[in-house]
This record gives sequence, structure tokens and C-alpha cells, in this order.
Amino acid sequence: MKFAALAGTVTGYGDRGVDGTAYSSRDGYLFADGNDDAWWIVFQPSSGAGVPGAQARGDVLACSDAHGELIRVRVLAGDVLRRDADAAFREHAPLTYEDAVAVAADLPAHRG
Repeated sequence: MKFAALAGTVTGYGDRGVDGTAYSSRDGYLFADGNDDAWWIVFQPSSGAGVPGAQARGDVLACSDAHGELIRVRVLAGDVLRRDADAAFREHAPLTYEDAVAVAADLPAHRG
């Protein structure tokens, strides 16, 4: 599923817009945190990456589920391979926001 938010509706992430693919859990696309706030977990390809599919680099983001409000964006993992992120979220199947943060923290970042 796609998740998109225009630049003017986003706070955080350099106030850039988001246009990525949302991860899901067995409970759907929203991950609740300890305060019962809902978050989308999204793979956002790097702009101008030019490499399609699994070899694309990008960021794993948490985007608040806000209707009519600014969407808060947090970078959970930066400059990671999509194939690594997809595999980690498939293998570990996080259910909560905190679970998703832990999965993203274990992703290998680009070193070069």
C-alpha cells in the first residue's frame, strides 16, 4: 500500500513530502505506540535514487496517522537497502510502533 503526504502537510524529515510504501502487520497498516497513537511505517526511496526495486536505497519512516493535522515524521533508519528493510519487516513482523522501531534499528546503513 502506498503512503503519501505533501510537503506542506509534514513536520520533521526536513519538511519534505513522503511518497513511499507502507509496511503492514497482521493487524493492518497502523502500528500503535505506548500512548495509543497510530503510526504508518513507510519505506521512502531516496529522491533521484535511479535504482528501482529491491536495490533501491531509502529511509524507513514513521508517519503519524493524523487527519486534518500536520503529519509527524520520524526517521527510524536512514539510507538502507529496500531489500533489507522489506526482509526485516517480513521476518520480524512487528505489531507495535516500538517493535517497528527495534526492527528498523537493526537494519544495516550504507557505509560508503
